[in-house]
Amino acid sequence: MQKKLLLDGCSYTYGLNLPKEHTLEHHFIESGYEVLNLSRPGKSNNAIALDVYNNINACDIVIIGWTFSSRWHLRYQQNNIDLLATREYIELPHTVDSGLIEQSYQDLHKCLYSLFDLTHWNQNSNMLVDATAALAQQHNKKTVFFSWESRNTAYNLYYPHVPPLHRLPCGHLNADGTTNLYNNLTHIIEQ
Repeated sequence: MQKKLLLDGCSYTYGLNLPKEHTLEHHFIESGYEVLNLSRPGKSNNAIALDVYNNINACDIVIIGWTFSSRWHLRYQQNNIDLLATREYIELPHTVDSGLIEQSYQDLHKCLYSLFDLTHWNQNSNMLVDATAALAQQHNKKTVFFSWESRNTAYNLYYPHVPPLHRLPCGHLNADGTTNLYNNLTHIIEQ
């Protein structure tokens, strides 16, 4: 029977700027997994935890690439609105509300990041990691969690080392970096 794998994270997990055949999702599919890939560029830890919570019964294995604590997520009329410190503007498809949403985003961005406290957001992300691990354990799911920034969690995280030659000019993983990450994640799954 084919194992079902839930894959979640930000652009690093998604494989931004890579051809589909070089992404983590593709590697796992080629290895015989049925993959539910919920990762997306700009995704926050809050959105990751919520998606895992809503889809925990759809998988046997949960693999999460936890992202940067400075991100946050809102949902409005079925639209994911990802807040990043570096993204002051969003572009939504033209709808009746798109202008209002874009102005609200700019106002919220200004307020949120002018009052930003990294210690608070790190603690929030650490709590989300541990709560999601507890949820997966409660549902008897195999988990592999990795993180792109150092965390202080009860759950043991894998921290990928990605040398410059395994990165694209934008900083994301290139095909070799993604293959290396896939091999390391597979090794952890099989332990």
